Amino acid sequence: MRRKNLVLCAFLSVCFFLSSCGWFSDNPMFPKAKVRITGEVLVSSLSAASAESKNWGLTRFTFTPLNKVGVKITQCRLEYRKTDGTVLTALTRTIETSIDVIPSQTPMASVAGIEDASVTWEVDLLPPDVEAYIRSNRIPVVIVNVTFSGTDYATHAVSYRGGDFGFSMLEGLPSVDLEFFCMVGSGCPSCDTESSVQVGCALKVDDATVVKKVEFSINGQSAGVDTTPPFVSESVGVSLSDTVTAVAAVYDVNGGVSIVTKTQKVSEICQIPSPSS
Repeated sequence: MRRKNLVLCAFLSVCFFLSSCGWFSDNPMFPKAKVRITGEVLVSSLSAASAESKNWGLTRFTFTPLNKVGVKITQCRLEYRKTDGTVLTALTRTIETSIDVIPSQTPMASVAGIEDASVTWEVDLLPPDVEAYIRSNRIPVVIVNVTFSGTDYATHAVSYRGGDFGFSMLEGLPSVDLEFFCMVGSGCPSCDTESSVQVGCALKVDDATVVKKVEFSINGQSAGVDTTPPFVSESVGVSLSDTVTAVAAVYDVNGGVSIVTKTQKVSEICQIPSPSS
């Protein structure tokens, strides 16, 4: 074990030396680290949190490397918004982290004895001071935009979206869902440009008559308000490689608010023509 630790320290020292002179970042053989980040709120609702004596905002993030370049995540930025897109600047905060995402089947992973490249990290998105602020200002719904940043092992500064997470201070309808739709414009084959893509979403609910209003947000930005069925968002422009996250705040006739979130790749939402060569 002592020998393995010494080897790992020596390996990291060499990496640090090469990094300090910019050798990695200037070398085209070392691209930026690619990481898939998924987030899961561990408690489904405020009432469930009370029943289970857990923090309602406790969220687990899973980091999975997608190429052979590792990364150290050093910061997690939390930005709180109302459903109309207004940023609650008093709540915006940055949390210092130390999350090493090391791809498997690489020299560093072998030295460290790492077999499973995915790592997890948990954070409370609704700590007591945040929840108190939201309640004291009578904000029924808040959306948390999460961003991770750091430096990869090729010395590139990197930033990744962690997702959007909605929380309602009021209990709402038990079964609501979202369905994405898309509109595809033609590209320019002669100039090798991609097709333009607009994505929106619609509310799926068993009984639309109990819904008073739906506020939509797509990728952290307001996507309109609808007060009559069918409840449909405004569409937003996206890239072909994007992953879209939609959040809807559903206000019902009983005074409750339901939060429904859905994430899906653009390529899965609709058939997208590829640029012609």
